[in-house]
Amino acid sequence: MDQATGLCFRHFELRNGHGAVPDPEVVADELLGSIENFSSADSINLLLSNLVKQLARKRIARPDAIALAYIGQLLLNSLPAMEKQFEQERYSASESQIFAALRRAHAARAAQCEPPAANSAAPLA
Repeated sequence: MDQATGLCFRHFELRNGHGAVPDPEVVADELLGSIENFSSADSINLLLSNLVKQLARKRIARPDAIALAYIGQLLLNSLPAMEKQFEQERYSASESQIFAALRRAHAARAAQCEPPAANSAAPLA
């Protein structure tokens, strides 16, 4: 702690211009890179590896890094549930297509089995 200002070492350096504060947009671009969404383990692991690099370079505050790492862990834990939901939706879509095909096949078979309509204009005796 600096005795004259009462600031900790980090804030003293920031105040005196020794420690340049990185532009948040630049840091965000470096963290996210080419990640478009977080629907795969690869994209989440890329974020986490970029986070480690930014923390090692002291371009991101430790509490922010901890929060982002925790969010990354939550995202990784949600992947199995997302995959299960995707599989269920794909199964449902396949099931609907199968039932529609069966209904069409049944209607076609029923049309083939119907006897031709007799001329009902003749009266019965």
